Amino acid sequence: MENSNRRKARVVELLKVVVTEGDGNEAPLKEVTQYWSKEGEVLFKKASGYQFGNLIR
Repeated sequence: MENSNRRKARVVELLKVVVTEGDGNEAPLKEVTQYWSKEGEVLFKKASGYQFGNLIR
C-alpha cells in the first residue's frame, strides 16, 4: 500500500451482518451487508446490486 499521505493503518475487528431490506411491494427486497463495531454501532452499510423483487410474488 503505497501512499505518502497515509498516517496510520491497523487491522480492526468488525461484525459483518447480511440482512434483507425492503417490503417486497413499493420497496423491492434487497440484500444489505452491514458492518458493526464490537460496541454495537453500525459503521456502514453496503447494498448489493441484486434485488429479490421480481422473484417473490
